[in-house]
Amino acid sequence: MDVFLDEPKVLCVIQARLGSSRLPRKTLADLHGSPVIEHVVHRTRAMRLCHQVVAGVPHADVDLIDVLHSLDVDVVTGSEENVLERYVSAALQFNAAYVVRVTGDCPFFDPRAGDDVIGHITSHSRCGYVSNDTEMSGWPDGTDVECTRRYLLEDALAHPQCDSKDKEHVMPFVRRQVLTHMMMRTYDGLSDLKLSIDTQDDLDRARSIWNARPLDSYSIDDTIRSVCAAGLL
Repeated sequence: MDVFLDEPKVLCVIQARLGSSRLPRKTLADLHGSPVIEHVVHRTRAMRLCHQVVAGVPHADVDLIDVLHSLDVDVVTGSEENVLERYVSAALQFNAAYVVRVTGDCPFFDPRAGDDVIGHITSHSRCGYVSNDTEMSGWPDGTDVECTRRYLLEDALAHPQCDSKDKEHVMPFVRRQVLTHMMMRTYDGLSDLKLSIDTQDDLDRARSIWNARPLDSYSIDDTIRSVCAAGLL
């Protein structure tokens, strides 16, 4: 890992749960011989500029917690609805200055996207929030990554105008408050490609991508080659 331990700590928190209404237990669904969440863990751990990866999981999701522990991932538990609180708890417990958000249904996450986002926010002192917003950047859905400063998450959680939707989706309140909000344009023509897993169709698509050809790396370019081999692009 190419970081120095005396730098302000960058913590990635994987937001994960079992209670998805459209595809229950999707984070534990089998994908190429491993649960979906395991792919996410390996890919987030490959970020060069992130010091530590942990997971934020609802109290009741014991099966998911057991799998994460088997992968040697620290888990912070909390309310299923108040995900923001889980992020703040994780940031405080692990003394993070910067907090990266990745979701547990993105098994094609590219560590390079995370490093790009982290590199930008840590090198710009006035920058409070950075993302590769997939609606604007050209990165496909399922490679989403956001990073903010811990104190902004703490301020959001304590603010009386931070509502239930803000707490469920973690970053909206921060995005409305900060002056610097960077969206990086990297790719063209991939915005319609869905790589996150929300439904059974999404899971079937992910399996088709894996079955078309082995993924040799974590890069989006390698994923796109598999997508093309599967005839999906």
